[in-house]
Amino acid sequence: TYRLNVLSSYRLKNKLSSRFTLHSSLKKRAAFTLAEVLITLGIIGVVAAMTIPNVIAKYREKEYVTRLKVVYNVLNQALQMAVIDNGTVNEWGFTQDSEGGKIIADKLLPYIKQVKYCDIKQNGVNKCFAAAYKKLNNVNFTLMRSGGGSFILANGQSVHIYSTYADCINNPEGLCAYVVTDINGNRNPNVLGKDTFYFALSKDKFIPLGQQ
Repeated sequence: TYRLNVLSSYRLKNKLSSRFTLHSSLKKRAAFTLAEVLITLGIIGVVAAMTIPNVIAKYREKEYVTRLKVVYNVLNQALQMAVIDNGTVNEWGFTQDSEGGKIIADKLLPYIKQVKYCDIKQNGVNKCFAAAYKKLNNVNFTLMRSGGGSFILANGQSVHIYSTYADCINNPEGLCAYVVTDINGNRNPNVLGKDTFYFALSKDKFIPLGQQ
């Protein structure tokens, strides 16, 4: 009996020891060395550095497209209501001078919610637009933002309208004005075709031009 007890005790001890050894071995195999952790973090950093800028660029591009659509819809809806009440644009009584764009803007503003005029300094600088603009190829671009009507939409998008009187009055199919919009106000990047766009205004509709 004593020998059986000793043998059973030995087997139990050996079995427990074997399980502990196996468990301990598994724990050791599941661990990572410091070198492996550093290498993994390095790989993650490289991948993030390569992908995050593209993700941000795509997000901004989508945001710009959305904001451009908002400007177009707001202006076009206001125009349609203004035409119903006042006739087509060539009947709005504007003259061949720098006030033509302001007259057009004044006809549109009653149909646009939460709009305010741009604050123009005494030296003629339009504060609702940036001081300088560029094209997509990084060439400087002079933005037409004087001699007309300028205002800011509720979401901060800047709009400037300047008239083309002769085409509107003398040509039945001519354009009555050009509209330039900076879809994020005077904040960067201030690049034509990226955050700054043109529309043409006919007698009864806005026509997206993209780059002018």
